[in-house]
Amino acid sequence: MQVHNTGSDGYAACLCSYGAYDVTPRKVDDARNGVSTYDLVLIQRHIMGIEPLPAPYMVVAADADLSFSISGSDVAILRQIILDSRIDFSQFYPNSPGGWRFAPKNYIFPSPIPPIPPSFPESIQDLAIQPNQQPAADFIAIKVGDVNNSHQTGDCPPGPRPDAAVKSYPIVFQQESEQSGQIITLSLTNVGGESLEAFQAGLRFDAQRLVLIGVAMGDVEGVTPESFGLQKAQQGELRVVWVSPDFESRIWRPGQALCRFAFRVKGDARDNTPLLALDEAILPAETYALDDRAFRPEATVAQAAVSSATLAVWPHGSLSAEIQPNPLTGEARLVVQAVQAEPLRLFLFNAFGVRMGYREFGVSAGRNDILLPETAEWPVGVYSWVLLSGAMRLAEGRMVKPQ
Repeated sequence: MQVHNTGSDGYAACLCSYGAYDVTPRKVDDARNGVSTYDLVLIQRHIMGIEPLPAPYMVVAADADLSFSISGSDVAILRQIILDSRIDFSQFYPNSPGGWRFAPKNYIFPSPIPPIPPSFPESIQDLAIQPNQQPAADFIAIKVGDVNNSHQTGDCPPGPRPDAAVKSYPIVFQQESEQSGQIITLSLTNVGGESLEAFQAGLRFDAQRLVLIGVAMGDVEGVTPESFGLQKAQQGELRVVWVSPDFESRIWRPGQALCRFAFRVKGDARDNTPLLALDEAILPAETYALDDRAFRPEATVAQAAVSSATLAVWPHGSLSAEIQPNPLTGEARLVVQAVQAEPLRLFLFNAFGVRMGYREFGVSAGRNDILLPETAEWPVGVYSWVLLSGAMRLAEGRMVKPQ
């Protein structure tokens, strides 16, 4: 049997003998073709019951793990595929269909559409081939993960974007801290006027000048280690994919930092070239407002730096506190300056809010040094701390362990 492309109408096969054939289409393609963060938004809304997917082919496309259910597992798989171009669907389930599924054109899905996509035939059995006949085995192709039908296939144009007139949207890589000119922290900050529900971008930095120490959550809940692709950080490439878990409270508001990147400077810290920039070749930049309007992020770098002491010390009445040394080298200590005795509590967290340590202690008037020996064993990364008196937050800050 010989198969050839007929253009936007599909594929045709030349059958060299008569008889009965079983026809099972298969297409292997770039797993990321047509898959973007907006597809994750649509799937997440379906899962939460906010906006069920309205068409059976969309429901099938959302079932990334072939489990005949739509769940967080599908979101997790598609996010990994967006973040790492080396991943394809065969790594998540055996007998992968190559990223595409095919439903016979005359197959009628149940109505109303169930929340779980039904099992459906993906082949045509016993197709009879007789002289002077031209039987058709017509299928509807469904790109796994491409819920909004935006893929590109041959001569077929991509489907519509959620907003055809995509406008630019400002974000900034705010340089938050600098310690001895060797450690810098850049926050990915929303400086536009919209509250955002999703964001994706590829980022590039000069790997000859900077070494990534770690990534940390910012002011937005729902940012996790799974939101980042760091596989090529040594080559200066980063990927970010974030979708609001609830589209209500855990959103990216104006003025908030979505996440923070900590770098060690190994080149000239006075170099004025951008420290971090968007790179469409790594991953197209997209962001979405709560009403699904699509924007194209445009980033700038805020060059002004503030000292580590300004970030780490938050005076509250008669008390101030900071972690020393910062960056961390060996065992750290909390230095508290107080004019009166009082009981305090200290919480230590990793980059994504997991508790790494806890202390209850009392301070007296003057300088108090609270040793934190566990910090000597911490891996390279970004950490945070909060000091409380009862339920009152007295001081907080971030610290970096570069090696």
